[in-house]
Amino acid sequence: MSMIRNSVKASVLKRDGYRCQECGVKVQPTGDMHPHFHHKLPKNAGGQATEDNLITLCGPCHLTKLRHTFRLQGMPTKDYPQFIKWMVREISIDFLAFAERLVDSEFPSSSFLLDYLEKVKAALDSVANLIGDCHEAGIGRGELTFPWVSEAEAASEIEDIIEGLKLAWVSHYTQRSLDQLIRQSAY
Repeated sequence: MSMIRNSVKASVLKRDGYRCQECGVKVQPTGDMHPHFHHKLPKNAGGQATEDNLITLCGPCHLTKLRHTFRLQGMPTKDYPQFIKWMVREISIDFLAFAERLVDSEFPSSSFLLDYLEKVKAALDSVANLIGDCHEAGIGRGELTFPWVSEAEAASEIEDIIEGLKLAWVSHYTQRSLDQLIRQSAY
């Protein structure tokens, strides 16, 4: 097992703008979404723990998108909030992308729209299940408050959100294209 030096982690994190390179969510060692460092060339194939071979991912992306799901078994409930945040963000980004594709001239059928909304509901139901588990475990401190911010702070926050959305949008399109190629090659 190769250990990643702290200086390398810091450089990779800074290079990647403190964002998951899959979904765009902000990650920080002391925040609610802890960074994971993924080897582009796997360790078992000779990949080294160097800046050019590492990318920053959030825990949920690293544990689910890259077939590391074996790590999810037995995950403590205290780790669910990061997955809830990730799932809500992923559902929102997908929903936003769906809405952008709705155009009057090629409007989908009502059955297609209802089927899509059923899928969104199923995804939200899975989030609700995790939230229920958190409630039973006593995780949560009350309501989410949105303090007043100045116009300059709001502008900075929206730029930060847009940066994360750019990463996620590219990742979503890339993944959809790859999935389509895989489906086409299977036929």
